[in-house]
Amino acid sequence: MTLRRHAEKTRKWAEAYGKENGFDRDLCGMCAIAAAHLFCSLKRDGYSPILVNANEEHIFVHVGHFLIDVTATQFGRYKKVEIRRHKQVKQFFWTHDLKFMNSVAVLKKIQKKADWPMEQRVATVAVAMLDGRI
Repeated sequence: MTLRRHAEKTRKWAEAYGKENGFDRDLCGMCAIAAAHLFCSLKRDGYSPILVNANEEHIFVHVGHFLIDVTATQFGRYKKVEIRRHKQVKQFFWTHDLKFMNSVAVLKKIQKKADWPMEQRVATVAVAMLDGRI
């Protein structure tokens, strides 16, 4: 499956999850949950994704030379699925104070340390489902 197809499937999943759990239609507050979903989907399919935390406020995925963000709509007029080459990216929410993570478990620790709102955190059960353990 292509990167775009993985991202589109994750966006569709995130929209349904967001609607069911009271998130805004632009998926504001869903970045970590959606990025974790995309990360696990890509990893299962043989890609080598990396989770990225920008400015301790936004999470998205890097794969190779590409940034993939399925919740950029929360920042205004962006597509539901943004896939861009790193060299083309200048927006603050994709470039400032980056921290790279190679697992969802590390993301969970970062969210806890930074005291992210509970509804925005990657839940243990969700992680187990994404990792294929449930």
